[in-house]
Order: sequence, then structure tokens, then C-alpha cells
Amino acid sequence: MKAFYFLVMLWLFNCHNTTSIDRDDTSVEKDTVVVCTEEDLSVRNDASEDSEFVSRYDWHLPDENKNLTFLPDKKEAFLLGDSIPIYNHKGFLKEKRTDLDTKWVAIVGVSDTLYNFTKDYCTAFHYIKIVLNNTDSLIVDGRNVFRTTDKLIDKTFDNGERIQFFRTAYYGTPVSDDDGLTFCGEPYEPAILITNTGFKGLVPIVENKFSVKLNSLGINRKIFQFFQLCDNDGFLDEVMNAVKTSKGTILKIYREFQEGYTNYEVLLEKTTEGYKATYLNYPETKYEQPYIKKK
Repeated sequence: MKAFYFLVMLWLFNCHNTTSIDRDDTSVEKDTVVVCTEEDLSVRNDASEDSEFVSRYDWHLPDENKNLTFLPDKKEAFLLGDSIPIYNHKGFLKEKRTDLDTKWVAIVGVSDTLYNFTKDYCTAFHYIKIVLNNTDSLIVDGRNVFRTTDKLIDKTFDNGERIQFFRTAYYGTPVSDDDGLTFCGEPYEPAILITNTGFKGLVPIVENKFSVKLNSLGINRKIFQFFQLCDNDGFLDEVMNAVKTSKGTILKIYREFQEGYTNYEVLLEKTTEGYKATYLNYPETKYEQPYIKKK
């Protein structure tokens, strides 16, 4: 983690004091490299010999004379978004739907390349072909589609109750690609809970002083609606244990930053609609070695 942090800081130092380009300008010349300012990543036209990032800016836009090409895929996912754009087979906007937020869908295809309508690599996405309710076939923006990835805990308690938590990932620009770090990634990383009593879905967060503290770290409250288990260039969450109590299940979570760590606890409780999660604590970051993962 320390070596990673050093490389990030070195990259930021080497590219400061550059001039960003207006993202509303959609023209991009052939030779483009990524540069950075303190607050943003942008693109500039540059004939520099250092073309490490040029391949990232091989722009792909929909073609009105050509249908999108999809690679077959078969995954279950859920949608997130108050207003989710629906596209036609050529990749152009067809309509926007406001009834799809948190809905589970079946993925049947992923576009064979990333598409982008801006000069910001972080806005690139795959078109995703999905099936809703086993009947409706739709094409959506991959940034609204979240699939399950790593299983972080699978525990069966003495009463027979079993819980599983999974990390999720979307079909936008990832934290890293074949060229290295992108300094992009999901704007949020909601976790999926699956139980042997029939629940499968997102877990809403109860607002309290600890969740507000997390918001002060830069998390948008509207985005920070559901319990998250993160894996990004800022920090990594690991679920170390789950303990059954009279109030519910306490998740013991270890979070490691680029520098430092903390151990915090989240209370998982059943509700009439499913489950809810409440932060019980969120201690200050510790920096002493060795890092301690509490169980």
C-alpha cells in the first residue's frame, strides 16, 4: 500500500501545473495524453513522446449506420439510477425510465468496446443488453448496472441463519486497466446481502453521526444510501467476522487506506422490508505498524 501511495503521489507531482481542456469541446486530435490538475483529470492535444495513455483515448461513438456489437454474457445484476437511459440497437437514446432503480436484471450481452461521449476517460462505459422480468429486452448504460464480484463473508449461525455479503462492480471505467491506474472507478460500491431466508438485495444505511462523518470524507449523501464494501484506490474493506447478538448481527470490518487503517462495526438488523445497517463506530485512522485486523 505504501509503494502504491508513493507512485500515485509521484504521478500527481509530475503532471501538475498543466492546463485542462474544456470537456464541452468534443474534438480530439489523434495524439492525446492524459494530464492532471489538483482537482481533475482531463485531456490535452500533445505530440509528446510519452504516449503511455494514448490507447485510452481511442474514442468510440455510436454509428447511426451500424448496430452495436455485443459479446455474449450471462450474469445477474441490479440497476441503480433515478432516471436510467434506454438505448436503441445503434446506441442512441431511446427513452429514460424512472421505474428501474434497484431492480434485478439478467445480463445477456456486453458491448465489445467502451464508448464515451466526453474527453474524460472516467466517463467511458459499456452498453449492456439486459432482460427485465424475463420478458423485456433493453440496452442500458453500464454505469447503471452493478454485478456481484467477490464474496466477502459467508457465515451460518447457530440458529441456522446464513448470510453472505458480496462486493459489486459496474460496467464503467474501472480503477485500473491494461495501461495501469485510471484514477477512476465506481462512484459508489454498494454491497449485496444474500440470506437463506430468501433475501437478496441492497441494505439501506441508517443516518447517524458516524455515517455523517463518512460523508465528510467526500461521499455524496444521495449516493451513500446503501451499505458499501469498497475496493478502490482510496481504501479496501474486508469483513473480518459476523457476530450474532440480541439486537442483530454485528459486522466487524477492517478498512485499509493508502496510509493507515481502521476497524469499525456495523449493526445489521432485519426490517419489515428486508434489512438495514447502522454504523456503531468509526475510529480515527491509525498509522502504527503492524496493521491490526480485529475479529
